[in-house]
Amino acid sequence: MRRAPQRCGGIGGFTMCLATVYVKKGEESGIIAKNVSGIQIDGGSVTLTDILGAEIVVEGRLKKADLVNGVVEIIAF
Repeated sequence: MRRAPQRCGGIGGFTMCLATVYVKKGEESGIIAKNVSGIQIDGGSVTLTDILGAEIVVEGRLKKADLVNGVVEIIAF
């Protein structure tokens, strides 16, 4: 999968890195969300929250979270 450019910025001494989330289902894969600031895993679902508070729920499992490079991969069921 292609890597997203790193998106880290600092405000008042705090650093925030945002992630681009890729989902793979079978042979298909693609970006499902950008600017993701939160990830919650609950059983067989992954909830993504972006910087505006919008949530996307994906039925699947977390494969990889590379927060230095801002890349998260999910395998969908």
